[in-house]
Amino acid sequence: MCRQCTTIDPGSEESCSITFRIRIREILDRIDHLLRCCNNLEDRYREAGIVFHKTERACRLACERNTEWAILYANLEKAFLIDSYEDIFAPLKDMETRLMKLRIKVQHVPSAATAGELMVAFWHDLAPPTDALIAEFGTFKQYISKLQSDAYTLRLFNKKYFQVNDLGVHNAWYDPVVDMINNKRTVRSRVGEFTLFADWVHSLPEAQRALEVQAGHDGYNPSGTLFEDRLFAYSMDLIWRTNERFIPNRHQPSRGLQHGGT
Repeated sequence: MCRQCTTIDPGSEESCSITFRIRIREILDRIDHLLRCCNNLEDRYREAGIVFHKTERACRLACERNTEWAILYANLEKAFLIDSYEDIFAPLKDMETRLMKLRIKVQHVPSAATAGELMVAFWHDLAPPTDALIAEFGTFKQYISKLQSDAYTLRLFNKKYFQVNDLGVHNAWYDPVVDMINNKRTVRSRVGEFTLFADWVHSLPEAQRALEVQAGHDGYNPSGTLFEDRLFAYSMDLIWRTNERFIPNRHQPSRGLQHGGT
């Protein structure tokens, strides 16, 4: 049975009905799979963002000044130095909305529909928007995959040239140290890299929800200091627990980039 068919032979009514119900069920399975994949892309974006923000400011400046790596860094900066999470994920959220609407349409196909009605529903109402959404998802997935790969490429360069001091000791901005004045755990650089990271974390929906819930438990509007402490704890928990298993299939930057060379 093809897209151009307009009639069904009476003798094949039952078999065609079964065939199109199977195909419609397959569309429902594809929609559910895409919805799960949308969540996965958000997870991958957040993972790549943590990797990006673990790099040192000196590393980022070196990339900005290098013609070979400037575009790569500019794309990462655009994705991870943001105030609004929605700026990045508006296309994906729109896809999720359309997927849910399409899912409802699939579920509302009448159980008593004839083979001809099922054929029309499949070819004209369900298959075209499904194919379009699959294509859109593929494009957005490529974008996230590129961000993830580039973030880990930057990480390799950063770890090689910028996270070890002259004595050969690991020296990252996020290394935990003790604030002797307040007797609290903090990081080497509470400004600069951390400020940018905290701004990004606060743009994430789950971070906003977590911080709002904590404030609600207190029963009052938290002070700026209390909020900053909470944001610090939430943000650095992400840094200190991050998973770095991903290994990009890319060459490492040349040493000349360390000095901003071209």
